[in-house]
Amino acid sequence: MSQLHLFLNTLKEPEKKSLGNMNLRGKEREAFEYTLRFLRKEFPESDKVIQDLGVTKTHMYKLNSVLLSKCYQCLFPNDIFLLLAYLKQNGLYVLMRTEAKAAEKELLENLSPKEKEDFYLRLFHLFIDVPYKYFDKKIVLEYGDKYLKADKEAFKQMGFPFYF
Repeated sequence: MSQLHLFLNTLKEPEKKSLGNMNLRGKEREAFEYTLRFLRKEFPESDKVIQDLGVTKTHMYKLNSVLLSKCYQCLFPNDIFLLLAYLKQNGLYVLMRTEAKAAEKELLENLSPKEKEDFYLRLFHLFIDVPYKYFDKKIVLEYGDKYLKADKEAFKQMGFPFYF
């Protein structure tokens, strides 16, 4: 099943209409329209999609990734936590984990120690509060450790020589 298909199925009509403003060309537009035809229906197997779109499996996955990014940017511009909360609320935990990792790589370089602390604390809270079936102890511990390290760094930056 396509992650793009899963995401589009969670959208309400006003959100779907706002996606009409996305700048799509060529195979992107074709893949997006193809996926829209299967809303509220079962999405075809990847071999059928590849055949229908005339692309390779690698190209199909790349198209889905690019289209998801464009959808996110259109619906949640510049607010990763609104996106993550939306994905969580709609049970898209795989996408939530993927986007959290991508945001971590993209945003961390430009954050102050205090902003890193807040970032990791918010991620920790997002991932600790999921249904048991999707609970990932490793990722919760990872974000918890990163939060504690960022907290310690922020504490030191405030001028305190020690950390409690």
